[in-house]
Amino acid sequence: MRATSNATVEELMARHVRGERDAFTPLYKRLYPNVMRYVLHLGRDTALAEDVAQVALLRLHTNRHRYLVGCPVQPWLFKIAKNLFIDELRRRKRSPSCMFLPDVERCPDLVAAPPSEPVDWLVSRLPEMYAEAIVLTTIQGHSHDEAAQMLNLTKDAVKLRVHRGYNVLRKMLAANTNARGQLIAPSGAS
Repeated sequence: MRATSNATVEELMARHVRGERDAFTPLYKRLYPNVMRYVLHLGRDTALAEDVAQVALLRLHTNRHRYLVGCPVQPWLFKIAKNLFIDELRRRKRSPSCMFLPDVERCPDLVAAPPSEPVDWLVSRLPEMYAEAIVLTTIQGHSHDEAAQMLNLTKDAVKLRVHRGYNVLRKMLAANTNARGQLIAPSGAS
């Protein structure tokens, strides 16, 4: 049994691939908060984020034989999580109930109050491609290179999406700020 406290995620994953049973628990403990935060920013639904994060880590475990030792683990895990998240949204759209965040088009009688954090509220209204880039780089603190790997984009594409996302955020702030500079939710906002 090797020390796991100083091991990188990639080293833990390589050990897990080799069949070392003591490697998965620290791997899980290191990856779960990151993937949970990522999915939570995608959907703003804690229960869904927990479910997707756990299933994504289970898929990481069951597909460990596909992992290329030495490659970054997080981009692969984030891609798994994003695909699971999208699949779940599609599944829920086909169902008649409004199980996800209130959707004004499908459930006009439900209007959500803005989350307690104004930045989260604004980011949740960005187009997905801009929101993902901003969440990964600005909110979660990943480098442009790391975000590019996670999103399967070039570094320049990530920078462009962040820049364009900031421009949209500026316009949203201008449209949703009162005379005292406080963020206000437009009527009928979800």
